[in-house]
Order: sequence, then C-alpha cells, then structure tokens
Amino acid sequence: MDGILLCIKLLLNEYGDELSSNIGILCGETSREKAGIYYTEIDESGMLSKQLVFMTCAYFVGVDINEPCHIISVSTFNQPFTLLSTERMAQIAGRCRGGAKSETIIYETRPLETQATHEEYKERLLSKARLLSSAICKFKETLEAAPELVNAADYMENIIKYVSVEKVAKDYPVTLLRENSEKQIVPSYFNIDALLERWELHYSLFVDKETLPQKLREQGHNITEAPLYHSFTEEQKQALGIVKQDKALKLQQDLHIIRKSRFSPNPKRSVQILGLRIKRSVQKNGERTT
Repeated sequence: MDGILLCIKLLLNEYGDELSSNIGILCGETSREKAGIYYTEIDESGMLSKQLVFMTCAYFVGVDINEPCHIISVSTFNQPFTLLSTERMAQIAGRCRGGAKSETIIYETRPLETQATHEEYKERLLSKARLLSSAICKFKETLEAAPELVNAADYMENIIKYVSVEKVAKDYPVTLLRENSEKQIVPSYFNIDALLERWELHYSLFVDKETLPQKLREQGHNITEAPLYHSFTEEQKQALGIVKQDKALKLQQDLHIIRKSRFSPNPKRSVQILGLRIKRSVQKNGERTT
C-alpha cells in the first residue's frame, strides 16, 4: 500500500491535484483506512469507478472487471510478495473479462545465487517437513505413556514449529507444518508449493533480463525489445531507501518493462520487452488503467 500511495503522490506532483478525483485503490478491508479517500470498489456490473485504479497484489483473486482496460503490474524485490509468476500474470489479465487493451509488466531483476537446484530444494523441504511432523507424532505417543510430561507438550511443539519455518532469500517466512482436522501436525504441502514457486521466482525467472522474455516466448508470445529510460528523483530515492547515487543507478539498470498488446483470436500474444527509462503521460481519453 505504501508503494501505491507513493505512486499517487508522484502522479499528483507531476500532473496536478485535479487528477486525484480520477484515482482509486482496490484493496481489502484491512487496508481500507490506509487507502483513505482513494478507496474504491468495483460496482455490481463489474465496472471500474475511476479512470486510474491501483489494485493490491492479492486483490485480483476472484475479481471480474467487465470492461476493457490497460493493465500495469509491478514485480520488485523491494516487496518480494509482488514477484509474479507467468501464471499469475495470466490470471491478472484474465480478470479483465472485456479484454485487456494492453499489458505492461514492470519487473526488477537480481542475480541471486543458490547452492541447490530446484529439485534438491524440494526434496530438502519435504524431508524436513516429514521429519518434524514425525517427531511431533512420536512425542505425543510419549506423552500418552508418560502423563507427567504433559506440561512439556506445548513447549516441545512450539520449538518444532519454530524450526519448521522456511523462507526464500529475503522473502517472508512460511511454516512447513499445519494442523489437520484431526488435530495432527502434518506437512503443509500447500505452503511447500508456495516456497517452491518463490524459489523459481528468486533464482530463475527474475535473475536476469532475458529469462522472463524467453519463458514468454516458450509459451507462444511474440516479443519485441526496445529500451526505455527513467531517472529517479530525490524523493523517489528517499522513498526507496536509496541515498547514494550509485545505488540508484544500479536499481535503474535492474528495472525492465514488458508491454503486452491487445489480445487477438490468435493464441500467440504480442509482447514488447523494454528496459526502464520512461515518463508515462496520463491518458485523457477515458480509457481505464489498473
């Protein structure tokens, strides 16, 4: 939400406060207060109430927009949960039931190193989850045989749950265990799948500029590459925690844009890959942007 509010602030600085009435934020109830005057909702017919609409990263799930619009999504290591797989990118586009007039994906790359392959990481997670869930099960069996240890039950389980937490790079931690309907602690395969997807994003899809375009080509997209340029203002640097010019230049080099054209009956989509340096004008013709 902070990133959205920063974008709005910069837009108003650039184009004037009169733009404010045309901006909205779609978000959950927990973020409604922070969105303030920009909070908006999709009406019953699935139409957007504002011309320029920001949507939080998880809000698109289960949402239908029944009008054509331009889509802009952002994937950045500054907020790892915003890193999008190509499947999630397709889901976002699919929410525009009237068709996407264009798709623009701004993404950051970072050459992270890992000591394990995807398959090795998967096996390590599964092995650890099974080992810890088995340990808890055996400890519960011990408690049944030695009731005097009952006070140690919560203590022991909390220790095991604590060490079951895993995370990818600097992303948010995820537990490998869950409690099932029978109150048993078992491996959480849903969370393990989420960790494996995060591994793919951090150590494969966003490690360099070329990987994402290549994967899109393999999925049947038509891609054209062209450079774009953008200079960070002092306010943007401070908001991103960047205080040194060399860091700003490094971030500038690691930002890229994928622009998708309007969908056609042909299953192949036309995509333009652009490296970032652009000042985008706000559209005045009534077309929607999310």
